[in-house]
Amino acid sequence: MNDQACIILAGGLGTRLQPILQDRPKCLAPIYEDKTFLEIQIERLLNSGVNKIVLSLGYQAEKVQDLVSRLLYRDAIDCVVEKSLLGTGGAILNSMHHIGLKEALIINGDTFIDASIEDMLIFLDPQERCRIGIIEMPKGDRFGRVVLEGERIIGFEGSGKSSNTKINAGLYRVNLEIFKDLKVGQRFSIEYDIFPELAALKNLTYSLLKGSLVDIGIPKDYFAFCEKMANLK
Repeated sequence: MNDQACIILAGGLGTRLQPILQDRPKCLAPIYEDKTFLEIQIERLLNSGVNKIVLSLGYQAEKVQDLVSRLLYRDAIDCVVEKSLLGTGGAILNSMHHIGLKEALIINGDTFIDASIEDMLIFLDPQERCRIGIIEMPKGDRFGRVVLEGERIIGFEGSGKSSNTKINAGLYRVNLEIFKDLKVGQRFSIEYDIFPELAALKNLTYSLLKGSLVDIGIPKDYFAFCEKMANLK
């Protein structure tokens, strides 16, 4: 399959935003009066060269499916609903299995990357199993940092760094092979159960994205993103 497919991980509970969103999943957070975060994210991906969107859903999946059914570009979208919480890794494996993908781009459903993702659309070389988009933040204390050696990521450090920090941008290109020892329906984290092992083996490549990243997962950053987008409208 040669589609440029992107799986959006949009099944989380969004606990920190629930007091604000109340009756809707985090990916449906309103940004404009008539547009959600998910719509903005999908439109950015489609305009960047992605031609197939796979939504990995869980919490209040029916509300996301209802929105998708009304979108003009709904034919480019498939929805995969988790029967139980699978974690990021389990959700990716579940979606790739159901859609029949051997390789896919992955993005977190609460992450907006204001940068070109052209390099992440390049298919993996035969010797590559996973590529992570990284981004340099002027202040990366919330995110932790990646440790680089040449063209490889060799480790990850926790949060607490205060300046000029290269972080995991929550954008991945993965080959199904990285899940070969795991089963569909198994719960696990790609960040904590897969990436450290790949990094230790020096099998984790990266692409440095030139731009900025917003994670709307906490109220302060969500409101800041809304304000930024309103000023651009």
